[in-house]
Amino acid sequence: MKKAFTVAAAVVCMLTILSTLCCCAIDGATLLAQPASAEALRWEERQSESVKNIIASSNDFAFAFSDAVYGQFGEEGSFAVAPVSVYMALSLAAECAEGETRAELLNALGLTYDGLKGGFAALYGSLTAEYKDDNDETAGMLELSDSVWMDDRAHVKDACINALADKYYCYPYQVDFDGDNKGANRAIREFVKKHTHGLIDQDFLLSADTLFALVNALYLKDVWNDCGGELSFEAGQYSFVNGDGSVASVPLLGGYYKRGRAVQTETYRHFFTQTEHGYTLKFIVPNDGYSVADVFNAETLDEVNNIEDYRADDKENKIHYSTRCVFPEFETKFDKDVRGVLENKFGVRRLFDPSLCDFSALTDDAVYCYKVQHVTDLKVDKTGIEGAAVTIMADAESAGPDGWADVNEDFVVDRAFGFVLTDRFGTVIFCGVVDGL
Repeated sequence: MKKAFTVAAAVVCMLTILSTLCCCAIDGATLLAQPASAEALRWEERQSESVKNIIASSNDFAFAFSDAVYGQFGEEGSFAVAPVSVYMALSLAAECAEGETRAELLNALGLTYDGLKGGFAALYGSLTAEYKDDNDETAGMLELSDSVWMDDRAHVKDACINALADKYYCYPYQVDFDGDNKGANRAIREFVKKHTHGLIDQDFLLSADTLFALVNALYLKDVWNDCGGELSFEAGQYSFVNGDGSVASVPLLGGYYKRGRAVQTETYRHFFTQTEHGYTLKFIVPNDGYSVADVFNAETLDEVNNIEDYRADDKENKIHYSTRCVFPEFETKFDKDVRGVLENKFGVRRLFDPSLCDFSALTDDAVYCYKVQHVTDLKVDKTGIEGAAVTIMADAESAGPDGWADVNEDFVVDRAFGFVLTDRFGTVIFCGVVDGL
């Protein structure tokens, strides 16, 4: 009987200042093939049904995944997850799988196999973005990176390796998990460290039985405006109500005015702020008598992400409304094995079962996945959001001398809240909760 090796699907996501990094040689690892280069989608390409469909599937997964993570880990306080990173790691696993294992993964992704093969490149390209300033320096970037790390004992199939490199932009490395476990883990650590500019520097402790590991990394950085100017703190301290009911006295940042008025529902109120290149931070603030737990769920996340009408113009009274978010600086981290979430919420079970997992598209060795580690670090402060970048010109419209009045309102985030961070096209990148300051 063949030994059942383990597969570590490591999902590593870090928001940080990013300089363009090349995938150079890693000590202790052999690069087997150079992956294809992804290109950002043109506007016309983004309007195709295939692109819209995979973004919709990714967002559906994002809301369900964030809801489930909060249900499992919410008692620990603030957190942020990057569902699109997990979505892409599962996509790599689906390409490596066959039979019922692949079927479960595709069901979790909300795709057919043809939809995955035809849509992954579109999703990858739709998120890929780099923006230059007037000095031709990188002013903002959203970059993704996939890699597969195979033990030298693995009997891998070239067709799958080539598909991962060509269709999933995946760097395939060979290491020695069994004979030199420390060296193999050090190589992965070095790769992650290089691609996060040194800000994720940890050992993922993959065992000597590991036959291969899948890694997806996401990098994000943007500023509030093109001059790199900082937001100013509002005068005085504000009372911020933490999730446990305690009150903290904190300074709040005054954002820029955006056309529209805050959305008010029975249980929560919502508005948004944007970075220079169009990344949108959407706040979900519970009303009096409700908690974050009452409003942070898949249904609300979907509802907030699909709001298009912010009632900017009151035609009857000839009023143009603009609103700005007044919000705290915050930083949230997450480092958990989300295997249980994938099993219980999405029905991904065969992947983790030594007797049922079928990775025969990649190898005839008996393998299974023993953990899916997800690591994030999200920081929002007066300079911007540390993470990805998309360019958009905000507040370009002006009411002008048309007989209409201009009314500016404030949306004050003064209690524990949920949030959604999307790109300019509504693709969900991060979701989370700030439970206390």
